[in-house]
Amino acid sequence: MVGKFENIVVGTGISGLVCGGYLAKGGQKTLLLEKDKVVGGRWHHLPMGNFTVVMHLPLIMSSLEGGFWAVAAKDLGADVRQRYSKEPRVFIDGDSSCMIDIPRIMSIPGVTDWSLDYLQTLCTEKLPADLRPELFKLWNDILSKPLLEMAEEYAELSLKEYFESRTSNPYVRHLFSSLSASMCFMGSAGLSWEYASAGKTFVMIRAWVAGEGSTVAPHPNLIEGIAQPFARAIEALGGEIRLQHTVEEVIVEKGKAVGVRVTSPNGEQIIYADRVIVTASWLQVEKLFKEVPADIQEALAKPKTIHRAGAFLVSLLDKTVSHEPGFVLVTDAKTGDNIGGIFNQSEELPWNSSAGKQLIWMYYLDDLEEIKKKDLDDLVAKKLNPILDRVYPGFLNTPKWQKFFYSEAASHNGLSGGHKVFAKSPDIENLYFAGDGTKPNYAAISDGAASTGMAVAKMILGLDKLGIL
Repeated sequence: MVGKFENIVVGTGISGLVCGGYLAKGGQKTLLLEKDKVVGGRWHHLPMGNFTVVMHLPLIMSSLEGGFWAVAAKDLGADVRQRYSKEPRVFIDGDSSCMIDIPRIMSIPGVTDWSLDYLQTLCTEKLPADLRPELFKLWNDILSKPLLEMAEEYAELSLKEYFESRTSNPYVRHLFSSLSASMCFMGSAGLSWEYASAGKTFVMIRAWVAGEGSTVAPHPNLIEGIAQPFARAIEALGGEIRLQHTVEEVIVEKGKAVGVRVTSPNGEQIIYADRVIVTASWLQVEKLFKEVPADIQEALAKPKTIHRAGAFLVSLLDKTVSHEPGFVLVTDAKTGDNIGGIFNQSEELPWNSSAGKQLIWMYYLDDLEEIKKKDLDDLVAKKLNPILDRVYPGFLNTPKWQKFFYSEAASHNGLSGGHKVFAKSPDIENLYFAGDGTKPNYAAISDGAASTGMAVAKMILGLDKLGIL
């Protein structure tokens, strides 16, 4: 029966939880469907023996009233449990390796000086004297523009498109492509220059370098500390969540979304609703339609050509080699590429580490096919473990248990400088999208996803203001 639910939200990642929560609070009969046994979407943790590996640190844009999902948690009554993490650091890996702090700076001169120091570590030659005034002007433009306006205006511009209209200086390209490769987790500086969204890159730079945001450590993990409190709040507001319900198809009749076809342990069924909001992992969206809308096809064309993979090396040490630093971005001094990142979980989330031991993990980014060609044991022995030893002196001499694995995943396509899909579908009536690859999107990573959920709920409820928006 059409209208049994006013809204069906596909997926319970942070965009789905935020969107569904606000719709339920607005008095609308709302159902959230999740294919897994728990809410949280791509937020996950990995139990290993007596400890748990937590692989995500959510972003909060603290300059925006505390951030999108944090504001949503307060608005919805979700009792999230988290603490602020330490500021990340950058480890420049080269002939003369060095650690660079990412300080809490707000001034444009300070950011300019920091960026010159960062760039000098990547360059063997002395930087030209006229570079500072040029960088000062660029940083003034990036840091002075209102954040929400900047994120929306530059979302579909690549770094190359943004900077080539302003400068031809190769040092500018080297600086910002390297920062983007690390801070947006793209890996390759060349890929970031051609592909990464200028808007999302600048949001991440402003979050970390200009002190406008923070990452947080969830207690005890993302699911129990953040996602489940959101789910309990949604149910208290009258919303319904059904787990282990896989949406196989969005039902479209006469150009309108009227419901979804789902499979669950109880079999297959069709659930009808006035509206369908899709928040599924972006590259999976086209599988939900018999006829893929043109807008989605256009948005997916470019991301589908980029095949990146993230490999993880988890190390459990019998003793502590260092309590510093907490989260490190590793940059190749020759190329400016982001090799990966290192997380001292014992420092940031000590409650998830075994007593008397130290848990450190590292992710490594590369092209998917290149990773498949590598001898993974050789990669660990010759590349990753030596980097860990340079960051944590004594690491190689400490008895440890290690596990290495990789996941086949597209690059952060939500950071693409290409076409985005509108929150309200232009092709199908009563169909909405939130999450990666959608617009408007006002932040990045977890807070960006939350902003899309808030934007869709605001649109559906017909409100002038909702949360931060």
